[in-house]
Amino acid sequence: MFKIIAAAVALLAMPVVGNAAQIVLSPASVVGSSGFYTACCNFNPGSILDQQTGAVTESFGAGYWLNPDNGPAAAYITIDLGAVYSLSSISLFNTSNGAYGDRGTGSFQILGGNSVTGGMINAPSVAASGVLAADAPSTTRTAQVFAAAGSFRYISFNPTGVASFNNPCCGANVYGLNELRVEGATVPEPAAWTLMIAGFGMVGVAARRRSSVVTA
Repeated sequence: MFKIIAAAVALLAMPVVGNAAQIVLSPASVVGSSGFYTACCNFNPGSILDQQTGAVTESFGAGYWLNPDNGPAAAYITIDLGAVYSLSSISLFNTSNGAYGDRGTGSFQILGGNSVTGGMINAPSVAASGVLAADAPSTTRTAQVFAAAGSFRYISFNPTGVASFNNPCCGANVYGLNELRVEGATVPEPAAWTLMIAGFGMVGVAARRRSSVVTA
């Protein structure tokens, strides 16, 4: 009987999520956005996921996202994490728009959810929020790390304020971001929960059989 109880306790003690680690993302993980600046270069949303390892670098017109001049105030970039993750932290690397230092994100929210329609998250929850410091023009970008919480398949980067090292240019809402990295732990799929429940059932059956043998 004690062995059976120990087995049940072991099942109860099983972690419901894995260990937190960086989630592997790529430009193809972007599934929705509000547009991007195209007047001279290709500052596309996928650029915030193109330097997922090592130092994050920046030169004008390469490797970062910019909102258009006088672009939408409610700009967003929606990312598919590939599975449901319990988020722990999000690292953001601001942009200075190369040597100009005239664009970047200040206040922001990271929204999370488990379904999207038209590239926007349905019934979103706030996974993280904060204020990015303006980053001075430099080849190497600085990581700014924010705590995150919640279990989501999709997240959305939503800038709400501008922060630039020099005077902002080109009208309102001149947001920008160089890179975004996410850390989280995997959450069991429904099939895993089914196996866990089946394990509890087997423990219960074994306990009843042992009790019947002892009684007889």
